[in-house]
Amino acid sequence: MLGEKIRQLIENQTQYNKKEVAEKIQTSETNLHLLMKKESVETKYLEALSRLFNVPMHYFFDESNQPGKKASPESRKFGDDVIEFLKEQLRQKDQQIMELIQRVGKFEGVGHFTAALVPVFFYDWVTKRLTPLA
Repeated sequence: MLGEKIRQLIENQTQYNKKEVAEKIQTSETNLHLLMKKESVETKYLEALSRLFNVPMHYFFDESNQPGKKASPESRKFGDDVIEFLKEQLRQKDQQIMELIQRVGKFEGVGHFTAALVPVFFYDWVTKRLTPLA
């Protein structure tokens, strides 16, 4: 259960008490206690807990540490959603890089940097292919 994972995470650390954890994730102590009993929790709380305790998001859905249990369809779907989100973030960053390279290319010959030295390819981590960008 998701709430149980949250409870274990909070109770197994010694850095913060529950009131401090609640403050750090921007909720009330009462709501924190409710989160520790739920099977479904808002992503913003999971992200905040993940950052606070330096654990990956999949920690909350990893059932591999329980013998004989397989990951639930919900946790696999969440993992797929996270992967798609991260892929989109990479695409956006690649686009920003390309825009900056094009801007720098306009100033080619100024200083010691030329845009011709910068590769103009996108690496797709899923297909493991390089794609030239125009």
